[in-house]
Amino acid sequence: MLRSGRLELGPEDKVDFETGTAGAVLGADLYFPTETTPLPAHLVAAADPAVLARSPHGGRVACGRALEARADRTADLAAVGAGRSFCVTTTEGNVVSATIVLCRPSAPQRLVLDFTTWRP
Repeated sequence: MLRSGRLELGPEDKVDFETGTAGAVLGADLYFPTETTPLPAHLVAAADPAVLARSPHGGRVACGRALEARADRTADLAAVGAGRSFCVTTTEGNVVSATIVLCRPSAPQRLVLDFTTWRP
């Protein structure tokens, strides 16, 4: 395991899972848009070349399988649901399991994630 923790995101925040930071970060893996961005507010998007996949079980093995089966550029947080997980392959090639603690896509927008980052 490389890192684990909790991140709280507001509108247009970006995440770097290797450092465990959110906000206006460089080297972002994920971003939480607002209604002013091209994506709907209930989506999170991976920064190029990171990818996402929904995973019903958030462990390293499950994430690896989910990412191999279906990697995408966005994840619908409402469809995944609070308490459920999605996986990310970061821009550095590490694997992340992120569990949605709280998702409030309307004003004030807020996303809280528990995450664990592993080396491949």
